[in-house]
This record gives sequence, C-alpha cells and structure tokens, in this order.
Amino acid sequence: MGHIRYLYYYVESRDLVEDLSQDYFASYNLLNNESIYSNNNIQNILNNMKLKPTYPNFSNYHPPFISILYIPFTFFSYHTSFLMINFLTITFSMLFCYILTKKHKIHFLTLVVLFFFPNYYFATVSMGNINWLIFLIIAIIWYIEYYPINQKNLLYSDTLIGFLISLATFIKIFPSILILYFFLQKRKNILISFTISSVLLLILTFSIINTDDIILYYTKISKEDLIIYAPFFGNISIIVISIVLFGWQYPLLDFLELNPYFNRPELTFPTYIIGCIIILLLNILTSIKYNKNHNELIFSLWLVSMLLLSPVSWLSLGTILFIPLILIWKYDKINRLFVFLSYILISLNYSSIFHTFSPNGKYAPPNLLILLPPLTIIFIYFMIIYTIYKSSKN
Repeated sequence: MGHIRYLYYYVESRDLVEDLSQDYFASYNLLNNESIYSNNNIQNILNNMKLKPTYPNFSNYHPPFISILYIPFTFFSYHTSFLMINFLTITFSMLFCYILTKKHKIHFLTLVVLFFFPNYYFATVSMGNINWLIFLIIAIIWYIEYYPINQKNLLYSDTLIGFLISLATFIKIFPSILILYFFLQKRKNILISFTISSVLLLILTFSIINTDDIILYYTKISKEDLIIYAPFFGNISIIVISIVLFGWQYPLLDFLELNPYFNRPELTFPTYIIGCIIILLLNILTSIKYNKNHNELIFSLWLVSMLLLSPVSWLSLGTILFIPLILIWKYDKINRLFVFLSYILISLNYSSIFHTFSPNGKYAPPNLLILLPPLTIIFIYFMIIYTIYKSSKN
C-alpha cells in the first residue's frame, strides 16, 4: 500500500524522481540532437511538460548507452513512463519469484512478501532507475544457466548469456565481472558471444550518440560520479570501508560529513584496490577448486562480488542478493538464522536511521552505521564460501 501511495503522490504532485529524470531527459536530448549530458534546456522541457523543477540543475551521471534504451519511454509522458517502469519492475519480480518457487520448492506468496518487503526494493522502484533491467538480466542469466529445461541447446543458451552480460556491461559497467566466472569455466561460446555483442553494441552506441558525449562520460563524468557518490550513505561497495578508515580526499556534498578513524585519505584507493584483489583471488580459487558440483553457489559468489567491487554500488541493487540468500537457505540449514539476519540488515531503511543520528541536518551517523551495509554484504559473501566448503564435505 505504501508503494501505491508513493506512486500516486508523484503522479499527482508532478514531482520528478532523480534516476528516471537522468535517463528520460538524456533520451529526450538525444532525440533532439542535444548532448545527453547537457541540462541547458531542462527548464524549458519541464515547463513544456508541466513538471515541477525538482532538479532544475540536475546532471546525468549514467553511461551513454542507457539513453538509447530509454528512447521508447520518451514517446510517453514523464509520469506515464514512471508508471510503466514500475509495472515492468513488479511484473518481472513476480516472474522471478515464480521461477524460484518452481526450482527450489518455496511457497510463492512467502517469496513475494520477502522480495517486496525490503527497503532496497522500494528504492529500486521509487527512483525509476535502470537497476530493474540489471536485475532482470541477471535473473535471466541465472535461469538459463541453471534451469534444467534450458540445457537442451547449449550453444543457443551460451550465445544468449554472452549477449546479456555484454548488454548489462553497457548499462552498468560492473556486470562485466561475470565474464570472468564463465572464463574460468572455459565456456568459449559465451566468451565469443560476449566479444561479438560488445563490438556490435559499441558500434551501435557510436552510431547513435555523439562521440564527444561518450568520451566526456568515460573521461570526466564517471570520475565525478565516483567522487560524489562513493562516500554516500547506501553505497555497499568495499570502498566505503576504506573511506571510513582513512577519509576522502575530494570535496563532500554539503549535507555529508565523515569522521574517519585515521585521517590518511591518500590510503583510501590503495586499500580499496587491495581489497578488490583479495576478493578476486578468493573467487578464482573457489571457482577452480569447487567448480564441478557447486556452480550455482559459485555463480552467486560472483554476483555478490560484483556489488562489492564496484566503487559505487547502491543498496537498491540488493534485489540481486535474493539469489544467494535463497541458495544459502537451501544448502545450509544450520545457518538459516544468519541468512535471516542478513536479510533484515539489508532490508533496513538506512536513510531514516541516518536522519535520526544526524546533527544539524547533516548525514553524520556513527561510523558503524555507514559500515553496516557493506559489512553485511561481506558477511553474505563469506557465508557463500562457507556453504560451498561445507557442501563439498557432504
């Protein structure tokens, strides 16, 4: 009911939602031969569409390829597009719950309640962001790879998986890590499909989007995105641990404050890189040693790693964590209490908690609250490794 009231409020109030605004107006600019990263005409666009200027100086920090995908939505009004994206998100979520029900013999209504309850799911639909499509792609890859019906035509399945990983990579760069998982499995058809698909999507991107915009994103805007949002609450990347420990060498947003344990911001990126290397090595060693009988669990390990390694990884991507949590629940009955605890921790509304502990209207909560989201994801990561190890002994 809360979600329905939220949708009604945004449609009636004519307010904008931040993530959809970036993609919708970027596509609008693309169709009008404007830079997808320009906000010069945003006020005129808002006036023409009779929308409130909630973000009159908003900036688009999303990869250029997304503006191509959102072109169909620009043929509808802004709020109609918002409702359409919400409809797609909820529909595909229900479909995913149904697939899980069939595969792992879990009650459908139980899954629906668990899936739709967490704050991270509300964050996904309320902002109208592209994460719904990332989750859909991941769910399809998982379905194709591990649902028995789809093993009849391995070449077709591998080709589709390679394309989907490539598509997800062009939407958000971090899904590219999944290709390492299939590389370790020596799935040549997936690697070939990924390479060909990436080349074709690259050609498509350069043929539709101005080359200057593409260069601008990868040389400037992506860096600005990292600088602004890496220390932001709700980021579940391991870089948050480095930031809390050593600080941030770039300016913070006006409403943010950090209280690092050691004021050594020059150590933030080196420790983050070391953390990434450790996780990748653990993934590779686990994949090589337990590859034969635990592929589904190992795949979920790479999914969690994908969220940890990306320097900006929002809690709204927590929908992806539903796959590993279900698998741990299935394979390790003893640790179900820890699975439930992890589920509760990633379901919390950290924004509200931060407001509670924030003096003078700034987000300056205790460091433990900032660390709790990424530490929870790390805990899930090691639970998967433990479950793989334990299952191998049975």
